[in-house]
Amino acid sequence: MSLIGRQGLEKDEIVSKIKHLDGCGAASSTGDVGSRARARFDAQVDVASSALAVTDATAQLLNPVAQYLATLQSPHSKRMMMVGLRACLDAWFKDKPHEPVETFPWWEARYEHTNLIRSALAAAYSPPTANLYLAALRGVLKTCWKLRLMTWEGYGAVGSKEALPAVKGSNPDAGRRLTRAEQTALYAACERDATPSGRRDAAVLAVLFDAGLRRSELAALRCDDIDRVGRAVVVRAGKGKKSRRAPLTDNVERRVGAWLDAVRRSGRGSGPLFTAVSRAGKAGSTSISGRFVATLLAKRASGVLTTPASPHDTRRTFATDLSDAGVGLERICHLLGHASIETTRRYLKLDARADAEAVDTMTTWRDKAKL
Repeated sequence: MSLIGRQGLEKDEIVSKIKHLDGCGAASSTGDVGSRARARFDAQVDVASSALAVTDATAQLLNPVAQYLATLQSPHSKRMMMVGLRACLDAWFKDKPHEPVETFPWWEARYEHTNLIRSALAAAYSPPTANLYLAALRGVLKTCWKLRLMTWEGYGAVGSKEALPAVKGSNPDAGRRLTRAEQTALYAACERDATPSGRRDAAVLAVLFDAGLRRSELAALRCDDIDRVGRAVVVRAGKGKKSRRAPLTDNVERRVGAWLDAVRRSGRGSGPLFTAVSRAGKAGSTSISGRFVATLLAKRASGVLTTPASPHDTRRTFATDLSDAGVGLERICHLLGHASIETTRRYLKLDARADAEAVDTMTTWRDKAKL
């Protein structure tokens, strides 16, 4: 049981306990390492609790999950890693009751546990999703080592890429390209809505289709990020905190301008670009979320599209349209804000398209040769 919250321990006594634990030599068994790590963790938390009056913030300083999540930059990444860690525990315990992710003693993991988790994730999820969840597990295990809850050898045996390799495979069917007719239908659905919500949603679609922003990037835009003089949409909250400028098309300028007119009539001319709209039709001051962007698109697609669409599909549409227009791969990579050109290749499904063109060429040759 953790010592968090236990009262009345003298600081000098606990410091002495930590020094004793740190001075212990290598354990003769993995069980000794685990018990010593748990004792060190409990002792360190008690030192902090005694010295700083047991605050939640102090306890989190020595919590591997909290420390790992603190290294992630976006709220979306933090949520996804928590989902992944829950999936890992469910795989470990086969859906039997277990401690919450936040308080689970991850440092007690052994090779047989992590190997079981990997196998279960590979069977239950697509390779990209399984690997995302494994990355969360590796991250927490490495943090356990950084907090001295595991030895380097212990971490290497359970959390290294050699001990916990990625699941091989890909998900080639993920995402799709929306046709021009589908894009027109979505805009029309917004235009039939005479409220400010219709203008906002049309502007959101324009930024998604014409600038290729991620939904989190769109949600973070501010009014002054629309640079009419420089003809650009300024992305300040890109992935990895990288900024970039996307060209401002006439379509984006017109539709965002219509939305900003509604914003100004609500008495606001600065702050978040895309905000909630009240039932009275007034633009608020709180920005929408990335999750809301997905809900917005699903709402507008309902009844006008035969196949569902996601914000990721609009980004893939942007990239594919650029490629078909003859824009080079490096330029598309820059416009999307990708760190690797290989990511852009996967986005465009270039290998699949090249394979299809090769088969078409072969079929045409056979027809001409009358084979």
